[in-house]
Amino acid sequence: MKWVLAIFMGLILVPEGISAREIHVSKTGRDLASGSSGQPYLTINRAATVAQPGDTIIVHAGTYREWIKPVTGGTDETNRITFKAATDEDVFVKGSEQIESWVHTTGGVWKATLSNSFFGQYNPYALKVSGGWLNYGQWHHRGDVYLDGEAFYEKEQLSQVTETKNSWYCQTDKDVTTLWANFGQANPNRELAEINVR
Repeated sequence: MKWVLAIFMGLILVPEGISAREIHVSKTGRDLASGSSGQPYLTINRAATVAQPGDTIIVHAGTYREWIKPVTGGTDETNRITFKAATDEDVFVKGSEQIESWVHTTGGVWKATLSNSFFGQYNPYALKVSGGWLNYGQWHHRGDVYLDGEAFYEKEQLSQVTETKNSWYCQTDKDVTTLWANFGQANPNRELAEINVR
């Protein structure tokens, strides 16, 4: 009887260790693939939706502009879901998108007008930083503007952007979000100009 109970308990406990697997993600992958090293997924979020406790998601070189929403978490220290970059590969996960439709207005100031549908369900330029504990800068929005990885400073008025390099201002209505940014001598359509979208 003890022998049967031991086998039964082994069957219950073993599957957690057996189910642990590596799931691969690559910029050359497809989200309809299997997630194996030979058939990687394209997005980290796709891997996150199928990962189970004990799995390791290996992300290969590239910039991933996406919102990662894991469906499941780990169960304990040894059965967590691990996300890691492939060995010796550079991986960047960004909540921003590159914008290449800036229109020059005056001096170093450029303007980009985007449909609110561009942002999906979350438009950080329509939302302000807030909270019961926050008394500083309540006019600040949740988004930002970046040039070659450097964050700009939000200004409360458009006239301040005209006067200040590396600054930005925004207006949002029910249809569009308009951003003005002072890029100084840089042309944002020729360099890496990004804005938050997630």
